[in-house]
Formats: sequence, structure tokens, C-alpha cells
Amino acid sequence: MKSSGTEAGRVLVVQDEPVISWICSQTLRGEGFKVDIAANGSIAEGMLGEKEYDLVLIDIMRGNSLSYNQIIPKRKVDQCKHTV
Repeated sequence: MKSSGTEAGRVLVVQDEPVISWICSQTLRGEGFKVDIAANGSIAEGMLGEKEYDLVLIDIMRGNSLSYNQIIPKRKVDQCKHTV
């Protein structure tokens, strides 16, 4: 799914496991995406306020979180084009 001549999107990966973060970022970068990583929802919320993202990839199976609505406020997520 590499982009052909078009600018790749920016992805924010919200993941607290370093190995999984690394795998996600390497895979997405290999496809031409710009990737930022947030280790928790608080960091992600700050990053969403600083940059525009085309996709937010959120680990919702976090031990202390029940859903992405509790990780990042809905108003921040709504600013993104896609959330997975």
C-alpha cells in the first residue's frame, strides 16, 4: 500500500508496550507513513493538540482503560480523519 507520488499521512500510535509500538511504527514507516508514538492517553492528548493526524491507532486493551473514549477525549479524536 505504498503511496505513489502522493504525500503519506501522519499516524499516531497510542501503545504502552515498547515492542508493539516499534513493530507498528516500523510497519507503517515502511509503507511511507509519518509515525508518532504516545505511551499513554495523556501524552496522546497533548500530541493531538500539537499536530494533525490522519489516523490514530489506539490500544484499547490497556490494563487501566476500558475504551478509547477514556484514553483520549472525543473532541480530540474527532479532529482526526480515521481512528482504529
